[in-house]
Amino acid sequence: MSLFVTVDGPNGVGKTTFVEVLTARLRDAGADVLSIREPSNSELGNFARSSEQRLTGMALAVLVVADRYLQIETVIRPALNEGKTVVCNRYVASTLALQRLDDIPLDLLWSMNAQALVPDLSVLLMADPEVIEGRLAERDKVSRFERMPGISVRETAYFAEAFDRLRAAGYATLEIATTGTPPDVAAERALAYLDPSRRGQLSE
Repeated sequence: MSLFVTVDGPNGVGKTTFVEVLTARLRDAGADVLSIREPSNSELGNFARSSEQRLTGMALAVLVVADRYLQIETVIRPALNEGKTVVCNRYVASTLALQRLDDIPLDLLWSMNAQALVPDLSVLLMADPEVIEGRLAERDKVSRFERMPGISVRETAYFAEAFDRLRAAGYATLEIATTGTPPDVAAERALAYLDPSRRGQLSE
């Protein structure tokens, strides 16, 4: 059975590690998994990623959303039709949060993404802003968003609002706190959600 799982959250929350562990666990369970990211590795996606330093506002938002729709049609849907499980590092919620840092209204961002393929599960990774700030301080800050003053507090708030919007639209969502939670434990929570027979084991 094919599944489409997306993973979002503030910079420094642990998305990449979580996706790696979740992908490995799914493969151990016998799933044929395709792990992807946004922006994508396509020519358009790489252009959007490389333009993040010099483009702001609608110019960057349109690039990111266009790349999303392109990846849906050329990568995600074909993979799902082949019975694969697709795990995507960043999806709609990231646009609803990050592009708001460029002062684009949430309602406008939502309307731009309203036709995006709805995942079987949207995972939101969250952590205390102070913890995220500490993680960011220990690594090279590549993104201009990561260099904004007080970024973690703003991102955390925007992602919470983004997931409220997803839930209101009928998205299946799961929030996982990564502060003090090892990646393998966090991945097990997502796996339990995806397996109905184990869903009752989740502690909300």
